[in-house]
Amino acid sequence: MLARAKVWVDENVPYTQNCANLPGGYYREDCSGFISMAWELTSSLITTEFNPKYNGGDSRFRATSRTAMVPGDALVYDASGNPADGLHHHIVLFVGWSASDAGQHRYANIYEESTFGVGTIAETIDLNSSDWNAFTAIHYVNMVASASRNGVAITAAGNDVFFIAPNGQVVHDWGLSDGWHGPAAIGGTARADSPISVNADGSQVVFIDTNGN
Repeated sequence: MLARAKVWVDENVPYTQNCANLPGGYYREDCSGFISMAWELTSSLITTEFNPKYNGGDSRFRATSRTAMVPGDALVYDASGNPADGLHHHIVLFVGWSASDAGQHRYANIYEESTFGVGTIAETIDLNSSDWNAFTAIHYVNMVASASRNGVAITAAGNDVFFIAPNGQVVHDWGLSDGWHGPAAIGGTARADSPISVNADGSQVVFIDTNGN
C-alpha cells in the first residue's frame, strides 16, 4: 500500500477529480481515488463511501482507534455521511508516527491527494489541531500485514518491516514511538526471485536463500 501510494507522491499526481489511467490503475485524481488506488480497490470510491457510518457502513472499512493505527490505515472526515450536505469531505493515508511524536499518537506522517494546484504530497500533521481532530481512523480489513508481497513483509502490529535490499541482503526496519530506527541487515542473502514472509510478532522470517534453502 505504502509503495503504491508513494508513486503518486513522487510523481505529484495532480488533483482534478476526474478518472484517468494513472500509476496503479484507473482511479479518480482526488483524495478518495488516491486511497482507492493505494488499497487496490476494484473501483474508485468517493469519500463518503469510506465512512463506516455511511449507508450502514461498508464491511471492508472498520473504524479503529488512533492509537491502534498501523501504516496503511486511513483518516477520513465526513460528519454526516451525506454527500449532498455540502460539508467538507477528505481522506488521507496514514504512513506512521512522526519522529517527534514521542508516543503521543498526535503527530502523524501522512500521504494525501490534497487539492487543486497542490496534488499528492507527504506531510506531518497534528491530529489534535482543529483541522484534524474530527477525522476518524479506519482500517481496510483486507490488508494482511503479516503476508508478503514484492519482497516486503510487515508484522501484524505494523511496527516491523522486513525487505530484500538490491544486494540480496534481508533488512529489518522497526518503528517505535519516536520514529523508525533501521534499516539494518539481519543476515542471509536472498535469491533474486524470493518472496519473504514474517509471522505476526516478527520472531520468524522466511525467505529462499541463494543456495535454494
